[in-house]
This record gives sequence, C-alpha cells and structure tokens, in this order.
Amino acid sequence: MKTTNRFSLVLIFLLIFLACDAYSQSVERPEFITVTTFHWNQDLQDFSMDAWKAVEKEYFDKVTSKNEFIVSSLVLLHFFTADNTEIKLVSGYTSWENIEKASARSD
Repeated sequence: MKTTNRFSLVLIFLLIFLACDAYSQSVERPEFITVTTFHWNQDLQDFSMDAWKAVEKEYFDKVTSKNEFIVSSLVLLHFFTADNTEIKLVSGYTSWENIEKASARSD
C-alpha cells in the first residue's frame, strides 16, 4: 500500500511540475504596432511573385532585421478585398519613441 501511495504522490507531483511553463529568457513583446497598406499593380504583364519575394527578403535582411528598434515585422497578402490587391506591412515596437527612431534608422 505504501508503494502505491508513493507512486501516486510522485505521479501527482510530476504532473503538476510538468504542467507549469518555464522560460529561460524574456522575450520582447511589441506594445505598439503599425500597419501600412500598399496595393498591387495588376497591369504588370511580366510580374513574378518569386522575384517580388526575393526583393522583400533582401530588404528584410539588409534593413529591417538590422534595425534594433523594430521588434517584429510581417508582410501579409490580403485576399479578402473586392480586388485582392492589398499588401499589409506590419511592424511591432516596444515604445512610442521607437517608431520614430526606427523610421529615422531605416531612412
């Protein structure tokens, strides 16, 4: 009986311990978010989505990722509009001042 009680106690302890989340590092979360909307030019005949993605990735690698004031950045294609031409650029910042600092740094 003692073995069963000890086993149950250890099992309950492990379940409680494993149910807790543990983080070794704190992650910066954006407090302020900016959203910029662009539109596709649907009249281009030689448009290539792969070429556009390559240019966006190059810009992210050379400019956005090196800007210490930008915490997060996303490029989203918006398909739920009447003409499906919207592109949303979303950036996250930790403070209101960092929006201006990031803009000056990117320029």
